[in-house]
Amino acid sequence: MTKTRTQTRTRILICDDDPQLVALLQILLKNLNYDIAGTVTSGEAAIQQAGDISPDLVLMDIMLAGTTDGIQAASEISEKQAIPVVFMTASEDQAVFERAKITQPFGYILKPFNDNSLRIAIEMALYKDLKEKELRVARNFSRNIINSSLDMIIAVDNNRLITEFNAAAEESFGYSRADVIGKHVNLLYADVEEGRHIHEITLKNGRCVAEIHNRTQSGEIFPSLLASSILHDATGNQIGVMGISQDITELKRTQAALEISRDYARNLIDSSIDMIIAVDNDRRIIEFNRAATEIFGYTREEMLGQQIDQLYVDPDAGSRTHELTQLQGRHVTEVQNQRKDGEIFPALLSASVLKDQNGHPIGIMGVSRDITLLKAAEERLRKSERRYRDLSTQLEEANNMKELLLDVITHDLKNPAGVIEGMSKMMLAESGNNEMLSVIRESSQNLLNVIDHATALSSVTLGEELEKSDLDLARMLRDVVAEFSGDLRTAKLSVDFEIPDRLVVQAHPIIAEIFRNYISNALKYATDGHKLILQGKKLESGNVIIRVKDFGETIPVANHEEIFQRRVQLDNGTKRRGRGLGLAIARRIAMAHSGRVWVEANTPKGNSFCLELPVKN
Repeated sequence: MTKTRTQTRTRILICDDDPQLVALLQILLKNLNYDIAGTVTSGEAAIQQAGDISPDLVLMDIMLAGTTDGIQAASEISEKQAIPVVFMTASEDQAVFERAKITQPFGYILKPFNDNSLRIAIEMALYKDLKEKELRVARNFSRNIINSSLDMIIAVDNNRLITEFNAAAEESFGYSRADVIGKHVNLLYADVEEGRHIHEITLKNGRCVAEIHNRTQSGEIFPSLLASSILHDATGNQIGVMGISQDITELKRTQAALEISRDYARNLIDSSIDMIIAVDNDRRIIEFNRAATEIFGYTREEMLGQQIDQLYVDPDAGSRTHELTQLQGRHVTEVQNQRKDGEIFPALLSASVLKDQNGHPIGIMGVSRDITLLKAAEERLRKSERRYRDLSTQLEEANNMKELLLDVITHDLKNPAGVIEGMSKMMLAESGNNEMLSVIRESSQNLLNVIDHATALSSVTLGEELEKSDLDLARMLRDVVAEFSGDLRTAKLSVDFEIPDRLVVQAHPIIAEIFRNYISNALKYATDGHKLILQGKKLESGNVIIRVKDFGETIPVANHEEIFQRRVQLDNGTKRRGRGLGLAIARRIAMAHSGRVWVEANTPKGNSFCLELPVKN
C-alpha cells in the first residue's frame, strides 16, 4: 500500500559505503523530518533490506564496493519492489549518467549536496512515485475495463500496427495478445481492402460504423459489427484508431431464421383457403391474404391501410365484432360481407386479439370463410330432413302394415289351417285309407309349415330371437335333398353324402332354408357339373360345418362377398340385377344362430357353399 506524507513520516533506506557521508545523511534527513529505515554499504545488502523492510525511498550511491554497484541494485529494487530510488554520486561522467538513466531513477543528486537540494530531490521523487502509482492504478483499471468487455476492443497506431487486443478479441480470433501486438491489423481481416477502406473512412469522418468480415487464426471467417474512432494523445495529436466490434454470426443466423420464418408465415397465410385479414387498433387493414383478394375482388395493395368497414354490409356489425373480440380475446360469429362488385355473401368469422412481444394489444386478426355454399347445403339438408321425416313416417306405417300382415298370417291363417289339419286327421282315423283325405291332411301340414317358416323369416329380418331346439342336420340335409329329388333327376344332378349319421346342433327349423338356397342355386347355375357333394363334420372347436360342393362355373373371388348381399345375383360369373334375396336371407339366418355362411372355390372347378354353426347357442 502506498504511504503518503500526511499519513506517516517517510522511511528512507541509505545505501553508501562512505561512513562520514552516511552520518551526514542521517543528520540531514532527521532535520528534514524523515525517518531512517536503515543503512547499508553494498548493493546486495540494499536489495535484501529493500525486500525485508519496504522503505518508502532509497538513497543509492552509484559507486559501491562489491559485485553489485548502485545502478544494478536500483534496477532490481525497482523491478521487484517498485520502490523509488534517488541516485547519489560525485562523478559527472556522462557514460555513468547514461547507464544510470536506463533504470529510470526518480532523482539524481551530485555530491556534495546540502539539505535543500536533498529535500527537493526526495520530495520530487516521492511525488513522481505517487503519480506513477496513480497512473498504474488508472492503467490497470482501464485494462480491466477493456478485458471485461464482451465486445472485441482492438487499437492500432498510425501505421495500423496493433497496440491493443483485449480478452474478447483473443477468444474470438484465437490469437493471444502477445501474438498480435505490433503486428499489422490486416491479419484480422478476411478482405484486407475492406479493412483499409474502414480505416480511411474513420480518418476522414472521425468515426465509422460498418459490418465487416474477420478471419480467425484457424482461417474461419465470421461477420462482425465494427464501430471505430480516432485515438488522440494528451496534446490532441492523432496516434491511431480504436475499434470496438461484436461477432454477429448468431445475429445473422437469427436474422436469416427470422426471414425464413416470415416467408414461411407469409406462405402459410397466402396458402390458406380461408380469408385472413388483420387490422390495427384503429381498424385499418394491415394484412389481406390471397384468399381475401380472390373472394372480395380487391388487391392487397388496394386494401392495406384502408378502414375495414367497407368489407361489411353493416359497418356497425363490424364495429360490434371488433369490440367483442377486444373484450373476450376471441369471438366467433357469422357476418355479412360485401365484395368489390357489391355482391353480398355470408361468412363465418373467427377473430382474436393480436399482441406484441410485451403482450400489449396491437390489433385484431380475423380468419373467415365464405359459407354461401354451406348455407345452401344447410337449406337443402333441411328440405331433405323434412322429406326423409315424411318417408320415415311412411316406412313406419308400412312396417306396421307388415306386422299386421304377419299377425294375419300367424293367427288368422294358422288357426283355420290347424282346424283343417285336425279334422282331416280325425276323418282319416274314422274312415281308414282315404286318398283324398290324405291329400287334404298333407296339404294342411305343408301350409302350417309355410306359415311357421314365414313367421321365422320375419323374426330373422326384424332381428328378433329365434326359438331353438336340438336338430339333426344330417337328417335335415337328407330331407331337403328329398324335396328336390324330382328337380335333381330332371337336371341330371347326382348327390353324394359325405356326412356322419348324426350332426346335432341347437337351431330353429328355419335353418333348412340355407340348405334349400344352396341346392336351389346349384340347380340354377351348376347343372353342367352333373354332381353335388354334401359334406358335414364336427370341428375341433366344437362347431359344425356343412359344405355343398358343385362342379359348375367357378365364381370369381372378387364376387365371393357380394353374392351374399341383397339384390345381387350372378349369371355365369357376372352380376345380374333381380330380387337376389336367397343368399342374403341365408346369411341373416346364420347370424341369428351365431353362425356364418361363405363361398370358396372348389377344386378343380366349381364352388363350395359353406355353413358353420356352434353346437349350442
